[in-house]
Amino acid sequence: MTSLASSPDSSAGPPSAVRSLLRKLSAADWLIIGFALLNAVLYASVLPLWEGFDEPFHYSLVRDYARLGHLPRVGQSTLDGEVAASLKLVPLSHLMVKNLGSGITFNEYFRLPPQRRAAMRAQLSALKPGLPAGGGNYEAQQSPLAYIVMAAVDRLPGSPSLQDRVLRLRILAAVISSIACALALFWLALLLELPAPSRHAAAFIAFSSQMFHATAAHVANDWLVLPLFLLTAAAGAAFLKAPSRRLGVIASALLSAALLTKASMLAVAPWIVLILFLKLPWRQAAFALWPLLAALPWYIRNLAVYSNLSGMHEFASQVRAGSPLSASLLVPWPGAITQMARQAVWTGNNSFTPMSRDLVFALLALAAIAALSAAVQDWRQRIPRAEGLLWPLAGLLAASLAYAISVSFWFTNGAAFSAGPWYAQPLALLLSVLLCSALARARLLGRLAAAAAVSLSACMLLLTWWVKLIPYSAGMTLSKNSLDGVQSLYLHRGALLVSQLGESAFAPGLAVLAMAALSSLLAVCLALFISWRLLRAPDQATAA
Repeated sequence: MTSLASSPDSSAGPPSAVRSLLRKLSAADWLIIGFALLNAVLYASVLPLWEGFDEPFHYSLVRDYARLGHLPRVGQSTLDGEVAASLKLVPLSHLMVKNLGSGITFNEYFRLPPQRRAAMRAQLSALKPGLPAGGGNYEAQQSPLAYIVMAAVDRLPGSPSLQDRVLRLRILAAVISSIACALALFWLALLLELPAPSRHAAAFIAFSSQMFHATAAHVANDWLVLPLFLLTAAAGAAFLKAPSRRLGVIASALLSAALLTKASMLAVAPWIVLILFLKLPWRQAAFALWPLLAALPWYIRNLAVYSNLSGMHEFASQVRAGSPLSASLLVPWPGAITQMARQAVWTGNNSFTPMSRDLVFALLALAAIAALSAAVQDWRQRIPRAEGLLWPLAGLLAASLAYAISVSFWFTNGAAFSAGPWYAQPLALLLSVLLCSALARARLLGRLAAAAAVSLSACMLLLTWWVKLIPYSAGMTLSKNSLDGVQSLYLHRGALLVSQLGESAFAPGLAVLAMAALSSLLAVCLALFISWRLLRAPDQATAA
């Protein structure tokens, strides 16, 4: 445990708590942090321009914050002119082409003659800011903090081309998010007293997740909200172990920053209020909430401008009959929950390509086993109180996802019933710790389930690079979904793959393959090491 949590009077401030945490990290912890950083940089590099979720619109919002003297607003803010021009010069997912009504898909792009593709890349590199704006920007209602940070970096000299500026922002986002999420996850795991193998399992599963990197390694606001949420949860756990007004203020300040980053963090506010008033006298609890005043003006503006607290573009864009709450009664919930869970594990960026159904469901089945184990432990009163009070936070996040599904169903008149899979990532990070903690108390069955989850996560990461993302970014498909098909692609068409990959990725094709090979090697070694440690670990009850 860090000194910030172990001192009842909270005499140790955040800097000393950070130093205490860093001293407690083992060599394996640091290796997992390095693994997370490598995957983050690789993901930012292999992801083609505008293949990140809604990335053209998020980057346009960054440009708005860099140059406008007033806040962006739905109905007034537009797609940046340089971005709009670039959409005609790069390969796009079939879904983006359909939504935009123009553009060229990856398959179509790589069927063009090499000379034509080279001319398009030259035109892309020659684009300059200040071009006429495109259509409207439906992301203009987003909370400002992440965009303000990115706008400051975007204005730095030294990156004249659009690609250079986007890559710089992606690397910034991916690196900060990975390091901060890793430290927050380790802090939370130490507070909950997870055994080292279980702590490593939770971190490995989290940072092997394709959806974590798909969420963090593109231009948007999710890269900042992930660590802010996890830090808020960890600060709340520290408060629950050693309640003090100072820790309450820290948790509230982190939540305030999260609220200024993404409105979905409104779901966390009831939990912070609950634990403060549960553990402190009401005057001290009320005082500890004062940092939330920093976020209040933004949400008052949402009410004034969009007539809703969150500023969701579904409400801001146009009027719909009825309400999401009434529409929730019509949502096909079994299918919606299945789809949401599956996409939360793996979603192929803006193209929304799927991973093997069997692999994803196997990982979800292991999560269900862990959740069932946690429920049994709660019934038997074996879960420590501080950990038990984190489960309502998970429930609030799950309820917010259900609300987002209802909004989607209502807004599309029943055509869609899924929230964006990036919304599920804060919950996924929290569950990686809570479920591994439950499995650590479940004796041999729990250790076997945790080791299986680690192994499956490594397998899915290898498939992510070699079967899914690298071939897709190169405009190539496997002749058959088997080991023979993979070997045929890389052995017989490897030179063409490297060449075409270099056209769409942000790094040379050979550099991408080298990073993917190193990531794969680390994934296999870490998975074997963590699984071995898990299976050799004594039962917690026996160890105690």
